[in-house]
Amino acid sequence: MIISDIKFAEYSLQFKSLFRSSKNSFTHKNIVLLKIISSEGKEYFGEVSLMPELGTETKEAAIKELNRIKTDINSIDDLKIYLENLSGFPAVSFCLGQILFNLEKTNFESKEVEINSLVGIDTNGNTLEYFKENYNSGFRSFKLKFGGKEFHEELKLLEQLRKTYDQSIKLRLDVNGKWDFNEAIKKLNVLDEYKIEYVEQPVERLTDLRRLISECDVKIAADESANNFQNTEKIIIDSPVEIIVLKPILIGEVNKIFDLIDLAKAHDKSIVISSTFESAIGLNMLIHLANYAGSKYAHGLGTFLHLHSEINDAEFSFVPPKISLQESSMTNFVLPNLHWQ
Repeated sequence: MIISDIKFAEYSLQFKSLFRSSKNSFTHKNIVLLKIISSEGKEYFGEVSLMPELGTETKEAAIKELNRIKTDINSIDDLKIYLENLSGFPAVSFCLGQILFNLEKTNFESKEVEINSLVGIDTNGNTLEYFKENYNSGFRSFKLKFGGKEFHEELKLLEQLRKTYDQSIKLRLDVNGKWDFNEAIKKLNVLDEYKIEYVEQPVERLTDLRRLISECDVKIAADESANNFQNTEKIIIDSPVEIIVLKPILIGEVNKIFDLIDLAKAHDKSIVISSTFESAIGLNMLIHLANYAGSKYAHGLGTFLHLHSEINDAEFSFVPPKISLQESSMTNFVLPNLHWQ
């Protein structure tokens, strides 16, 4: 296919309120949208979802690379070769992979996955009300950002949730690697009483994750440790970690993410696809990946609920706790007035 034009547009996704984890706080999310126009006039979109705090390239580096793409790419074959040789730009790679995926899919089946509700660290005492609203809307799996308050305060919250909802909800905790090993041992042994589904990345180092798994009963998932293809492959093949929370924007090329999912299935491990505050364009691809991954665990695609987004997907439907793509036509995005360049 001949490409007649390539354009991109910068965009800032605004949060409904300040979102806090144990390490970062967010009020907005920078993205860059890429549009490829075929010689027949068809438009194909991808999203460069930027989070340098987690390990993607910066916006400035991404835009420099997109300008190079505009100059060097004239066909889909050019795009494939370019992507094969691109390194150090995981968010741009994932964007190009989205476009190629939509270009090459020849048939479509309904995609539906269960997702969890994401709960940030709340300093205003509204967590219980937020839980109630999300529970009443249909959610049964909840991911809590942990490690940003005193541990006794966090335990008090868990006690209140268990008292209110008993075992009817699944609770998973995301510590973002904030605890050291000895601290993690003590806290995980206490958390075992609260029937936690799993704890994401309680410690920073993979070697400590391995030790925790052998010494604690609480299930432990890798998150920040799975920060590129090589590390994730190693975790799947050569570690006792059974749950890998995968952020596709850190892996990059879409085909490699499918490869990791296949590898995890072969080793009887679970991949949980985790979004990083993408718009509907990036989320569209994440639903495909989550559907392919399967998993007995709800996927982490609920970040869009924290955003004021003007970018919608006409094929996207959401009835908590499930999100789905149901149309067989090409993706149909409703975009705001953007400055394409």
